[in-house]
Amino acid sequence: MADYTKIYGVASADIVKVSGVSVGDIVKVSGATKPAGGAPVATKWFAAGAAGKIFTTAEADAGSNWAIVVDIGGGSGKGTTLGEDLSENKRWVVHRSLSAAEISYVNNGLEGNSGNWTTVNLSNDHKAVNGGPSVAWGNNYWVGAGESYDDGDSEVFIFASSNGGSSWSIIDVGNTTNDPGRCVCYKDGTTFFATIADQIWKTTADPTSAGNWSLAIDLTVVSNMDIAAMAYDGINRWVAVCSGGKAATSIDDWSTATEVDPDVGSSNMYGVVYCAGNVNKWVATAHSGKISYSSDGVNWTAATTPITNVLYAIATDHTTIVAVGGNGRVLTSPDAINWTEITTPFTQAIWSVSCDVIGAGMR
Repeated sequence: MADYTKIYGVASADIVKVSGVSVGDIVKVSGATKPAGGAPVATKWFAAGAAGKIFTTAEADAGSNWAIVVDIGGGSGKGTTLGEDLSENKRWVVHRSLSAAEISYVNNGLEGNSGNWTTVNLSNDHKAVNGGPSVAWGNNYWVGAGESYDDGDSEVFIFASSNGGSSWSIIDVGNTTNDPGRCVCYKDGTTFFATIADQIWKTTADPTSAGNWSLAIDLTVVSNMDIAAMAYDGINRWVAVCSGGKAATSIDDWSTATEVDPDVGSSNMYGVVYCAGNVNKWVATAHSGKISYSSDGVNWTAATTPITNVLYAIATDHTTIVAVGGNGRVLTSPDAINWTEITTPFTQAIWSVSCDVIGAGMR
């Protein structure tokens, strides 16, 4: 049988785990042989900041050569995700805090020219807010969450695309609370999760159909604090981080949840990832430069960092971990414990970060 090229829409080069099995240990999937090559390593880090600025570095460890490569025209890029267009080319999608220009996208390698970017106007101003990732890609679907609007019986906050992000449908799932959507995560198949306030919504079928979405849980265990970010370890555990220094974990796709102490005091939290590979740790970011880590998603330890600026987002390629935040701050770590501040040529806030390994740290 031929080598496999994709699983659940994820290219073989970007696969880290399948059903909890590390890519290095996979021999076959459904009879198809794993193609040559080992685990993926980032060749580009991509970040979005204030005033429409996009930053990149081609250093694998993100330790130098950060530069502003383009200005896409205003708004803060509070969500950044890598997926694919319908021709299987890697595509960056930036979710912006700008009315009538909420989504901007470009194919990988073309981001340095503003003329290569396409901007999409979502109806009803589904702007990006703090937290994330606010857009997720999987199995040829893009799903996002942003500012909500009241349609008379619910707050509508989800939008989705099945054509590579070129156009988006507004998804009215009904019976939601009054708050912005902050985070969307892809698991596998057609399973996506989206958050609004302390609610987590779920679909296991076509995410562009509102009828396929249902409420998974209200996170009352975290005192109804807003969920800012969420990630999956690719095996069975989810972690969600919230305002007020609260966090929760689940091993049943949010049918139930348990509160955990992320060891950041009462600081608002903004990002969380799971770094697999040789690190095998959860890592979360918060206000005042706070970072914490956990080997199991339950017991957390505060790391020592060299800054006190707010850290808005975090990403990993399963080898390097990168956190970004206020005043152009970039931190990197090889182990989630020891952190180094990276010198950059910019001072504006960096709101989101990703790498060119699809889904790394999020599933």
